[in-house]
Amino acid sequence: MAIYRTVNMSFWTDTKVVDDYTPEDKYFMLYCLTNQYTNIIGCYEISIKQMSYDLGYNVETVEKIIDRFNSKHKTILYDKDTKELFIANWHKYNWSSSPKLDSCLSEDISKVKSIDFRNKLIELYNSRDSIEEKIDMVSIPYTYHIDTTDSNSNSNSISNTNSNTNRNSNTNSNSISNNIYSSSEMNDTVEIINEKDNVVRRIITYLNEKTGKSFKYTTKKTQSLIKARLKSGYSEEIIKEVIDKKCVDWLNNDMNKYLRPETLFNESKFEGYINERKSLNKTVSQSKQFKEILKKGLIQ
Repeated sequence: MAIYRTVNMSFWTDTKVVDDYTPEDKYFMLYCLTNQYTNIIGCYEISIKQMSYDLGYNVETVEKIIDRFNSKHKTILYDKDTKELFIANWHKYNWSSSPKLDSCLSEDISKVKSIDFRNKLIELYNSRDSIEEKIDMVSIPYTYHIDTTDSNSNSNSISNTNSNTNRNSNTNSNSISNNIYSSSEMNDTVEIINEKDNVVRRIITYLNEKTGKSFKYTTKKTQSLIKARLKSGYSEEIIKEVIDKKCVDWLNNDMNKYLRPETLFNESKFEGYINERKSLNKTVSQSKQFKEILKKGLIQ
């Protein structure tokens, strides 16, 4: 960790800071740029309670400031699930195009728990001048995963991988995937994991669009429920159809509160919703057939 952090003097003349920031916002921004938890990627884990202690504010005040930055300024984002803070423009002032920085960046990016923050950082990393090979974000492997449960096996895997990375850093500095993994089998496994994450993201985004709510796809319970349904053989399309069906049933009445992941994707309830969907499809099909018969009868 660096002992010093440099703040560009243009901070005080930046139009966004001058026009939109309150004195409280400026204080918080400077704290986020210079506190002892900062790192080379500008994304680090820090609790609201720790920020409250360092800043001299109560927890409620810090939460309000964070919400303001999340919703209005967009320069500092905070994931309450992983307790990670992300400084959006950190890379502009703290990253250089030197290839020597590649391994340091990729190592820290691999440790980020928030999928959203990690993907943003990977995109920034792969757009650096020193990275010649451009990689689709879906196929980039990650060292850590937000749903990791077997910490011992993962730590051993990471330790072995990092030792291989250090021995081959001169030849494998072109991409994050090369810095972290050298085995194609491991890459294939991680691609599958990341595709499941993307399915979870799409399903929760779809649910939010249908209900006007704002569930997080990064919540561990939500990810666990959806991945379990996928593992049981239900496709993304079927899960979305269940969302459609229950929105028709519940959206505009007192049952609206049950349009939530823990209800919709619960194992026992989901099977019932699937059967409702099949019954509905059968009824619709029979209705269409009846209309066709009636139409033909009228024509004749």
